Amino acid sequence: MCQMSYAGGFQGRTHKLVDTCYSFWVGGLFPLINIASSLQKNPNETGKENDSIPFYWQNSKTLTNPTKESNNTITDISDESNNKDKNEEKNADSSNTKTADNVPLVKFHTLQLQKYVLICAQHSSGGIVDKPPKSPDYYHTCYGLSGLSIAQHLDNQVLGDNRRNHVNEIDPLYGISKQKLTDAIAYFHALPRITEK
Repeated sequence: MCQMSYAGGFQGRTHKLVDTCYSFWVGGLFPLINIASSLQKNPNETGKENDSIPFYWQNSKTLTNPTKESNNTITDISDESNNKDKNEEKNADSSNTKTADNVPLVKFHTLQLQKYVLICAQHSSGGIVDKPPKSPDYYHTCYGLSGLSIAQHLDNQVLGDNRRNHVNEIDPLYGISKQKLTDAIAYFHALPRITEK
């Protein structure tokens, strides 16, 4: 699995072309690795707050707890050429950033992935394609947008116009919005427990 330097998207294996669905299947691993690294450094922090919240959110400082309002801000990154070098330097330097627990963040070139999804994979009639010139389908639209969300929220940067290109944050494990996941957990947690006799 590799992020291609020219196209910006991920390939699933050696000698395979870039495929939009890998934006999520590969891109989604990065926040999970960061969460696992943070929890491994602080193993006693899991499972203390709320059993209905997945273990990887418990007291994690790498992601916002889904039961609380997020105060993360998304930076609007302009396409103008004078900002291009700053963005590339910022993204290149982001591999050295750390969480509040001083755990190194594992990252990829998020702006390049956003360029691939928004410029190469978006179809003129709507939807996301595997790769040009193929037709859009539900599968690649779902995972292309999911990967776009991961790329935008991993380092809080949106390529181009924030109002037009921003997508909501998803949970990297389940691939759905954090609010929907929180609602589902609360719903199933409230159901009566099934006991074996």
